[in-house]
Amino acid sequence: MQNERRGHPRIQFESPVHVSLLNNRNVIVSSLKPEGTLHDLSASGCAFYHKQRLAVDDHVQVKIALNDELTKKYHQNELTARGTIVRISNEADGRYLTAIHFMIDV
Repeated sequence: MQNERRGHPRIQFESPVHVSLLNNRNVIVSSLKPEGTLHDLSASGCAFYHKQRLAVDDHVQVKIALNDELTKKYHQNELTARGTIVRISNEADGRYLTAIHFMIDV
């Protein structure tokens, strides 16, 4: 198994992800269709599969439907977060695995 050097543990589960592109003022400029599928989630970011290729350094907003365990833990059934795309890889099935690092609003 590959040695992970992450600051936060990641949990893997599949869930719908709605992705929107943001402009430089973090305002939504477009929503991607269809929805993507979550690959993993951590406190600092997430990775999801999508049919549309985005670009590294794009700013996005994701809305992730939480599984039953996380819904009970956080008392909400959806997570909305904004982040910057840090990595994209082509998958054999034609989708793109897109990793984002969450931004902290101040």
